[in-house]
Formats: sequence, C-alpha cells, structure tokens
Amino acid sequence: MEADQLFTSLCESLGLTIKTAKNQTGTRVEFAGFLLDSASMRVTLSTSKHEKALTLLHQALQLHSDSTKPCSFTLSELQHLTGYLQFIARIVPGGQLHLRHLYSAQAWFPTRLPQHICNRRRITTNMRHELEWWFTLLSASTWTGISLELPVIRSEIHIWTDAASTIGIGGYYIAGTWQTPSVFTDFSQLSPPPHCILARNAFSERPNLKLRKALRIRLHSTTNQERQPTINLLELFAIFRTLELWGDQFRDHSVHFHCDNLVVVNCILRQTTRSSDALFIRYLRTLLARAASLNLSIQCHWLPSSANNIFFLPPAYSRLQYLMSPLSRSHFSSPSLNHNHPPRRWLDLILSQTHMSAATAIILWQSLAPSTRHGYLTGLFSYLDFCQTRRFDTPIPATTTLLLHWLTALASSRSRQASTIQAYLTGVKSHHIDLGLHVTVFDSDLIRRFLRGINNHLPQTIPTQLRREGDLRYRRPILKEDLQTILDSLTTLLPNEPATLGLKAVFSLAWTGFCRIGEITYERKDLVNTSPDEFASKHLVRRSITFEPTPNALSSRTLTGMRITFPSTKTSFLRPIERWIAAVGGPYCPVHLMAEYFCHNSRALSEPLFFASGNPPMPFTRQHVVKILQQFHHSFNGHSFRRGAATWAAQIGLSEADIQSLGRWASATSARRYIEESPQQSLALSSRFQTSIGLFSSTSSVVPSRSPLEKTGVRSVSRPPPGL
Repeated sequence: MEADQLFTSLCESLGLTIKTAKNQTGTRVEFAGFLLDSASMRVTLSTSKHEKALTLLHQALQLHSDSTKPCSFTLSELQHLTGYLQFIARIVPGGQLHLRHLYSAQAWFPTRLPQHICNRRRITTNMRHELEWWFTLLSASTWTGISLELPVIRSEIHIWTDAASTIGIGGYYIAGTWQTPSVFTDFSQLSPPPHCILARNAFSERPNLKLRKALRIRLHSTTNQERQPTINLLELFAIFRTLELWGDQFRDHSVHFHCDNLVVVNCILRQTTRSSDALFIRYLRTLLARAASLNLSIQCHWLPSSANNIFFLPPAYSRLQYLMSPLSRSHFSSPSLNHNHPPRRWLDLILSQTHMSAATAIILWQSLAPSTRHGYLTGLFSYLDFCQTRRFDTPIPATTTLLLHWLTALASSRSRQASTIQAYLTGVKSHHIDLGLHVTVFDSDLIRRFLRGINNHLPQTIPTQLRREGDLRYRRPILKEDLQTILDSLTTLLPNEPATLGLKAVFSLAWTGFCRIGEITYERKDLVNTSPDEFASKHLVRRSITFEPTPNALSSRTLTGMRITFPSTKTSFLRPIERWIAAVGGPYCPVHLMAEYFCHNSRALSEPLFFASGNPPMPFTRQHVVKILQQFHHSFNGHSFRRGAATWAAQIGLSEADIQSLGRWASATSARRYIEESPQQSLALSSRFQTSIGLFSSTSSVVPSRSPLEKTGVRSVSRPPPGL
C-alpha cells in the first residue's frame, strides 16, 4: 500500500492522470485490448473483446438467424470484420492465413462512390471456411491465447518427417535438445542413433483415401502446374500427421520439425502461403490451428534431401519399413534386410508385452521365412480381434477356455477348413514362443481332441497328393517320359531359337534340381525399380551358375557338373544354398543344355539367368513359363517339376532321406507330400502279394508296362506355343 500511495502522489505532483482500470492489484492487466497474466505468463483477449469477436462472427455466419437468404456483406461490414480479426491475429498463431479470402473479397466491390456503400456481395465457400475456423477457435475452451515464455525455456521436441511419392509418409520424434542445421555442416550429426528411437515414437503409413485419390489425379495430369505441388502436399501432410498422432503429448512444448522440403519449411515459418492449392491451404490451416490450441512454439529446419536419404531414418519409415535396429547404416541399405520387416501391429505387440528393443524384435521376426510369418499373423490377429470383440481383457497368455471359444467361432462360421483352423492355432502358439511364454496349453489333450472334433465336423478336403484328374486344384507331376516329350517338342519346333534353348534349360533344370518354377524365374514386380544388387540377392542370375571343370570347357562335352547357388529359398531364408547337378550326357542333360544356352546368350553376370526372345529381350517370368507349360497339359503348373521329380525318385527306389536332400525339404514329412503314389506301383505290389500267397499263378498276373500317364498322355505340340 505504501508503494501504491507513493506512486499516486508522484503522479499527482507531476500532473499525470492515472487510469484506474490499469492500476489494479493482482496478476492480470489489460493492455492494448489484450489481457496479460503474469502468473500463467499468457496473453489472451479480454472478456469484452472476446465477446465482441464472437458477436461479429455470429452475425456474419447468421448462426442465430432464421433467414434462408445467403449471407452477404457490404464493403464497410467486411472491412470492419476483417480489421478486427487482423487485430486478434496478433495473438493467434497462423491467424493471418485465415484472412486471405476475406481480404481478396474486398476487391470485388466497385471503387466509385456512392455505389460501394450499399453494394453487397455474397459470402463464398472459402470465406465461410475462414469465418468458421475463427468461430471454432474462439469458442473452444482449449484456446487460452499465447504464451509469454521464450521458446528456449520450453522443453524441446524434435520431429523428422519424410514423404515418398504416393508410397507413404513417415516420421519419428525424440524428446530433448538436438542439433540444428544452422550449427553443424556435417549433417550426419543431426540424426539420432537408431537405438534411441522407440517404436512408439515412430510411424509409417499411407495417406488417407481422399488424399491418395487427389494425388493420383495429379500424377496422371499432363500439366506441370498440377504435378509439381504433389510432393509439397505429401511433405506437409507428414508433418500434419505427427501432430494428429502425438499432439497431446507435445502440449506447451517447443516443437522443431526437420524437413527436406523448402516450400513447406517456409510456409510453416511464415505461417502463410501464396499457394492456390486448396488442399495444401487446408492442411496448413489445420496444422497451425492444432499448434495454437496446444500452445506449441513451432520451429522448422530445412535439411538437404541427400542428407535426409543417407543419414536419416524417415525415408525408411515413409516406405513402410521399420529400420529401428542399432545395426550400422551400411545394413540399412542391405537388400536382405529391407524386404523383411515386421508389420507395425506385430511390432507394437512385441514391444508392449516384453522388454525387447526394436532391434531385438526385428531379428526375432527374421527367424522365420516371410511367408511363414505372415501366415502365422493371420491366425494371431484373428484370435486377438475375437478377444477384443468379445471383451476378453487379457488374451495373452491364452487359456484353454479362450482358445475353445475362439476355435468354436471359427468352426461355426464354416468358412475355413479344419487345416486352416489348425494353422491359425499354430500362429497363436508361435506368438507365445516369441514372447517367451509357456505353450503347454496348445498341446493339451483337450485341445487336441477338440481339433479332431473340428476335423470331423467340417467337410473333408482331399489332400494334395490324392487329387486326380478332374480336380481344378490338381497339380499333375511331370515324370521322366513327360519331360522327354516336352523337350522333344521344343527341339522339333524351334531348334535354333535362343528362347527355345532357354526353355529347355529351364525345364531340365527344374526337373533335375527339384525346383519350383518360381525359384528359377521371376515375377513381373521383381523386374521393375529393382537395383542389380537387390535383384541378385533374391533371384538367380548368371553368376549363380558355375560349371566344372573350367569355363573354357563350355563348348565341349567334357563338363562333369554344374553348381547352382540359390541366394534365398523358402526353407533357407536369407541363406544361400549350393546344389550340384552332375553331367550325365544325352540330349536331356541339364548341364549341357545350360552350357549351350550360355554359349548362345552372352550377358553380364549380374543379369537375370533366363531371357526370352524379343526386341528388347525380356527375362523369363513365372507367368510366361507356366503359360507355355500348360500348352502341353492344362494340369501342369509351377510345382509340377518338383512333384514329378520326387515321385520319380520314389519309384526308382531312392530313400526318403535322399529325396529330402535332393529337394531341399526341411523334413521328411514335407517331402512325402510331394510324392504321388503311382497306380502302376500299386498294381505291381498287389500282384506280388497275390502271387506270393498262391492265389493266382505268376503267369496270370499282368503288370501294365505302359504308364497310365500315357493313356491320357502328354500331347506333343505341333505348333509353337504362344510367346515363343
């Protein structure tokens, strides 16, 4: 009080008038129409100014009017409203961006007096959006003005984002201080170590459907004006998504965005844009409004694209990959790692239910083949979704009761086979193994008996090895006679064609090597946008074939064998396997056919192994080879060579262990499924049995000398198959 009295007496002695409204006790004072609070260190609108702004917006939008006439303005009304909102924009981050169309509308009025005084113009859609944005912000209880705290005092959040065309967007963040490009010229120092990035602090996804449609239209546009802003919009959307996902965690923080798009960086720093792209403006407005409601101090830093692609992780995230391992950066570009990363849902489950790091989870995921992992995930997600819909709070670890309820629901739907349900159960069991939990519940007598009940309850399916002609899913094996018929037909038709040499080498190699067609050919998607090193890490190339004794002997008949190096197979994922094939001579020898093909087709060692004729020549795709193969018989497919080789090996008396080794099967059970029991062999065994017990004389037993395959037999093709 003494200080107040002293101040009052001093002003009176100097002849100064004190304004009572600004000389009150407390922590709040009104200055220049704004209310300053020294306790919360915030600046907001005074109550009167706030109510006036809402009243003007009410009148402009006719929120309380029953009139059906469209909203309209005179020039003076529009100028009054725009000027008042411009005044408020001083404490609203990004507020100026929401005044563009209001200012542009003032140019529509005639400039001569007195026409412009009473002239009215209707409100446009863009103007309405701006006014609705202001009304929503000012009427929201979450908006409390801006903070007076300096950004350096706030806790920092650093976010890295990236966008990759229409493939996807991604980003991650770390809490705490970090270097900025203005400090260091070595951009490799700007990236946090991979082990510091938690899976829950990173995201990778495709844009929403509406945005993807808009981008697809622009990519197919013929004008550069429409194509150019595509990446700008994606980069901005990536930043927008970070605040959508984690905005509530960033409240009252200083957020630093690291982006390699200079247009987006400038727009965020200026909090406005000159772009006419309505979608870009919309996301920028929403981003700034979200930042204002969360009381965020936004900083944006530009990074060169080269630095972002080489040293930073977001390009990997934006391509729907999860490279969160503490491995060296040289491993990030390794093709063997880039195409086998776990889905986000599985990764989140592992990290939330264990104490594993992201690197440990990725290595654990790679313990099984990708096809096996994805098959297990189908069953696991089916189980988790069932427990969620039935409101079972703790699905993991699984109990006998939960498993019985789930299996009953699967069997009752009758939309899955018994073998599929059992595979689903194996997927849930595999997840328990990943988590280090006990799996005794899956092997209990009750579960086994229940599975037998499902097998009896559902319609039975014919096993693959018992399917015969007439079944659409029948995979006819190619036996020795069938292979000879096919190769002879190719030789008769086109004896000197390079494509024919390639086809003969493919067919002979597939049969003698117990191969699926997909192992020695390629898919169309593998031939597009794939680097030579990445292609060679997954598929056979010319350097995968090595002849013995020396390469100089290719033109002679002195070859003893051929070594094939499979870079990756279904049973040995990411581990090369070597197989040797002996040279036995004759017109069907795969070694001599391959050597002859190499002599007529000289190409680089890193190129695909087999090429078809054409201009330019194209590598053999699986669809191309199977289509030609089915010209000889409609039941032939990619597994016919592998099934035929296993069946023939069993007929000539090779042991199961030898067949398993030749076919590279993981178990004898898997190999046994490829062996088709020959009717001729069954007749021979029955004849031996009946002759040995004296039911019939040995002369009356008739063992057919002709294979039943020759009855319906493989037809010789008298005309070239399509594609040759």
